[in-house]
Amino acid sequence: MTELSTSPAATRRQTRTRRWRGLQLPAGEFLAGLDWVPSASAGMCTAAAAGDTELFGHKLKKQLSKRGLLQKQTSRKRSRRGWSLWSVPLIPVAARPVELLNLVRSWAATAEAPEEASLRAALASAVEQIASSGNTPSSGPGFADEQATAWLTALLLIDLCCDAGHELPPVVLTDIWQVLTVTGIVLTELPPELPAAGGTTDEIEQQNAPRPLELLVAGELRLLLGHLLADLSAAEGLADSGRQTILQMLELGTDTDGTPAASLLPQLHAWLASCIRPFARLRDAGLEPLDEDSTERFSALLLFAARLLRSDGHLASGAEFSHSEQNQTGDMSRTADTQEDLPPENDSEEGRTAEDDDDDPLTDEVLILQAGARALGWKGSSRPGGLIKSVRHLLQDAAQPSKSKSSRSHSSGKGSPPVTRQKFLPPFPATQSDWASVACLRSDWTAGADLLAVSWGGEQPQLDLSLAGVPLFRGQWELELSLAGEPVESASRWECSCWFSDRDGDFLELQQKFEHGLRIERQIFLSRTERFLVLADCVSGTDLAHIDYRSRLPGLQELQAVPETETREIRLLDGRKQRARVFPPLLPDDRLYSTAGGLTVENDSQLSFHLAEQGGMYAPLVIDWEPRRRKSLADWSRLTVTENNRLLRSVDAAGCRLRLGNHQILCYRSLTRGEVARAVLGLHTPCETVIGRFNTEGEVEVLVQVE
Repeated sequence: MTELSTSPAATRRQTRTRRWRGLQLPAGEFLAGLDWVPSASAGMCTAAAAGDTELFGHKLKKQLSKRGLLQKQTSRKRSRRGWSLWSVPLIPVAARPVELLNLVRSWAATAEAPEEASLRAALASAVEQIASSGNTPSSGPGFADEQATAWLTALLLIDLCCDAGHELPPVVLTDIWQVLTVTGIVLTELPPELPAAGGTTDEIEQQNAPRPLELLVAGELRLLLGHLLADLSAAEGLADSGRQTILQMLELGTDTDGTPAASLLPQLHAWLASCIRPFARLRDAGLEPLDEDSTERFSALLLFAARLLRSDGHLASGAEFSHSEQNQTGDMSRTADTQEDLPPENDSEEGRTAEDDDDDPLTDEVLILQAGARALGWKGSSRPGGLIKSVRHLLQDAAQPSKSKSSRSHSSGKGSPPVTRQKFLPPFPATQSDWASVACLRSDWTAGADLLAVSWGGEQPQLDLSLAGVPLFRGQWELELSLAGEPVESASRWECSCWFSDRDGDFLELQQKFEHGLRIERQIFLSRTERFLVLADCVSGTDLAHIDYRSRLPGLQELQAVPETETREIRLLDGRKQRARVFPPLLPDDRLYSTAGGLTVENDSQLSFHLAEQGGMYAPLVIDWEPRRRKSLADWSRLTVTENNRLLRSVDAAGCRLRLGNHQILCYRSLTRGEVARAVLGLHTPCETVIGRFNTEGEVEVLVQVE
């Protein structure tokens, strides 16, 4: 008879099942079977050997307090309750310990410790659920499903242990510590290597960065439990393993300047949470979780995230990860009293107290950034610290206008901030990374800034645009192109061919190159002072083929697109109030003039721009949202471009002018190289691209100039 062999995976599951069964042992019997490191507290070891759960709980409180991991809850410390709630959306709904989750939500929202009876009942239910998960095989890559209940339960119990330990009965604290011990032992048996994250691009380094749930398990949980269980011999090396995972995350998932890879943007806030929570908790305990270089890179990552912060409290990312998940489970941050401030000395002039913030509807992203800013020592007077604080105040004022003196100035509708401007001095808040395929174009460090996040790691660039703090759209900037009737398929990744940022604005150019000389460029210019945006596509090197072009902007989030009846302008309305205007300045402004192209509205919310040209094409769109130009008459026209008094065709160069009242914008693009400088509306230039405005003397002030 042949003996059946057991696969390594089956063996691991059996071992893990035996470990989970430790949850079902009586606490005294479980404690008596543990092995301790030589430096462990003698009193704690004696109590464990005797199976005295109450005495062990007293000694455990003393030991954790000595290490700084269990601290008495002042009003400022109490505001940190419920940190683990930030990660609830990462856990499959069916795997969540509902009773324990509801108890932690309730505890996080009040100043009262959980009742012993309710905590014991919730803990017993969670133990039963995670014990049964020991038999659950992995049904997907990485840690997507396996033991998800255990991971969330451990996070919830770490919060209770560290932040409510002084208030809990010793026997209950012992029960919690037993669950955390079993979870830590299971974590020591998981392979230290992290599975590669999925993505849309192939063979690029950042795709090896861990996904949020993987980082939570292999990084955050290992690091925190390694310190909480430091007296156990079975937990040796657990903290170092977790620290190495977080270091790996920083190295593989971010550029040297801290910019996260494009594939990580949609889940950036969840990714940050699993780094900030252990970083802040261990620093409060007097420990340094990372070395100096890694701390500097982590600080740069947090600074990048602050640049993405919008006035609605969410991060610009081009995806709907956090919002769609929170809509299913409820916004965790709106019920949790997790609203802590930046360092208290920065807000002392406003006389704010912890009680003032009890019911503030802050988003997870704001809470995460606040915690990171405090841990890194950012002051409210700094640019990023001030931005986080101002967004927090905006959300508080919107939720409780009767309590805020400043809320009366926020009367522009939809909770939008007042129109305020900063002095435009460097360092500017914009940034760009070739490695990460990400750029952040931002006008200033205020909550009401104009903000455009761009990522190009996939087939189509992703845009996330907010105008004066009001979200406009987020999603793919689609492009469809046909040459001589044949569709052009994307043959390569987008690359950044030009980037600069100065006091006039931020400019980004993306490029795709094809065989036989075909080249597509996408240009973006966000004005820092004039409140307008230029989005343009350029097609060249087509050998005079007929070009059919169409681009689609992402669907509008909160506004309605209404075409003008007489011109080709489209107005973006918030109810009856106009928020922005969109113009196709290369097309005739009057609808009476027919043209091979148009700007239309699809599906009630998506702007579609199409053109037909021969040999070469320049297709700009201008979005304007300056309140003073809201009612200004608009006209625009295509311009004549000459070289040595010779009229050039569209295959060589194109230009256009847009006038809104006294404000005039010039857009020019050369598609072929000229022998001498070319002339457009009185401007002589040898440059490939020019975006400018006309001053009161009728002269062009150059804003963008690409040679």
